[in-house]
Amino acid sequence: KMLNIRLDFLNSVKLEKAKAFIVLSFRLQKLCALDNEIVFIPSSLLQIPSLRKLHLASNKITSLCGDPNEIDDVTSTSDSESWSCTALNVLNLSHNKLKRLPQGIQGCASLIKLYLDHNSLKEFPMPWKSPLVSLISAPHLLHFL
Repeated sequence: KMLNIRLDFLNSVKLEKAKAFIVLSFRLQKLCALDNEIVFIPSSLLQIPSLRKLHLASNKITSLCGDPNEIDDVTSTSDSESWSCTALNVLNLSHNKLKRLPQGIQGCASLIKLYLDHNSLKEFPMPWKSPLVSLISAPHLLHFL
């Protein structure tokens, strides 16, 4: 139920591997991909309904909506398309290169812990619908809440 790929220096998940990964991941509850070189998150990862904890800290992530360099319905999703990982309650995106969060994050209705520190975020999706208990972020973002 847990996949740990820490320090593997991944930079992305190729589409063929992503499809196979999703087929095998319907029971996946925790994914740790800390300290890699991941630059984007495949949209299919954000559609795993059983996923509860997603740790992606210390990467180079610039996009949470698929590969920003590809325009393809299979690898990317609309910024406003809702994420289907409704069981997700912990999301750690600290120490990345995010400038914004997509509106689709609102689909994470169970999200209670969100770590966003050490990013370049300038805005926060509003209105915020998840029952956040803990938000770790840069102080300038707090006025959006």
